[in-house]
Amino acid sequence: HFSIRSELSGDRRSKSQQSHKKQIKKRRQPEQPQKNTVIHGLPDSFAPLLSSSEMDVLWDSLTADLIHAVQLQAQVRLREGRHSIPLDKDDMRPQFWFDSKNSANDVIENDDSKKGCKISASFTIGSERFSLNEDLDTTKPTLSRSRPLVKSADLVLDPPLRLGNVAPTLLHFPDLFEDRALPRLRRMQIIGLIIEFLSSLWFLLEKTLWMIERRCQVHLSKVKATPIYRGTSGMDATSEWRLSLSFTGHLLLFGWIPFPFISYRLPTFIIPQPHALLEYLLTEQPFASARLRRENISEEKIVVASLNALDSWSTNLKAVVTPPALEVDLTLPGGITVAVELLHGRDAPTSRKGIGSSLADGIP
Repeated sequence: HFSIRSELSGDRRSKSQQSHKKQIKKRRQPEQPQKNTVIHGLPDSFAPLLSSSEMDVLWDSLTADLIHAVQLQAQVRLREGRHSIPLDKDDMRPQFWFDSKNSANDVIENDDSKKGCKISASFTIGSERFSLNEDLDTTKPTLSRSRPLVKSADLVLDPPLRLGNVAPTLLHFPDLFEDRALPRLRRMQIIGLIIEFLSSLWFLLEKTLWMIERRCQVHLSKVKATPIYRGTSGMDATSEWRLSLSFTGHLLLFGWIPFPFISYRLPTFIIPQPHALLEYLLTEQPFASARLRRENISEEKIVVASLNALDSWSTNLKAVVTPPALEVDLTLPGGITVAVELLHGRDAPTSRKGIGSSLADGIP
């Protein structure tokens, strides 16, 4: 244990009002160390209570099995106005945008905080055969739970959000996602010729759809994700759960004729289906039906543009997780190293092998 006192600097200026006798007396006294000076052998840079200059966080051993259940309720208010999302790195191409407006039910004449579209989100993660209450039951042992998967996800937009440059964005998606079935279809002679013919007319098709979209506005009111089982895939015959995306809204033709669409599903080669299992969803390739081409995506620009569109948000989160073992190695100036390891419960990979003792199956 170290007991360290800081060195304080006092006022060493002599006072002109002091008498001559006191000055002579001080000169005759032997020099003594100052009262506030502490002599120690520690380096001058030793400051263990200050923040470190370098810090590395390693997440190598964290797995999705540590998450057993999540129930999230959130509300987001978008800023009023038009916001562009740069999905395409080429600035010369038309970028996807949306126009946020307030709901007619909101009284906002004198309240700027309520302007903009309101998004209500609901997100549920749990075991395959458990109910919502059973997922959050901490008395359920870990071995009785299945691999965590997304059981439902809903987005409700009030009022419906107007989308712009939808057709050019959807036609640009093949540059962002490569459908996993496309290479197999290209090997078929007839289908391969059809794909090449459509590719030659791609520019004309984009211009035609863009002209149609200028007369037909797209308004989105709801997005729903539902897990579906597609059997097994891959060499290891792993079970494949996918999220089927459906969209609800309306098309506004010539600005006043509405055409509603309810729970409409686009083909997977246009909008791919994500994985439902967390162990695949929380990876660099989160899609089950396509491969994400990260080299063609400006991730930082998309994140910055999305955050700029947010005005306010609120969340309500409930979760059941197994805390992982935490190990901290701290190196202080002067070569002193402190190692701390904290373990509560047992991690999910070990629990499934039946090794180790369990202190807690989950913490809400």
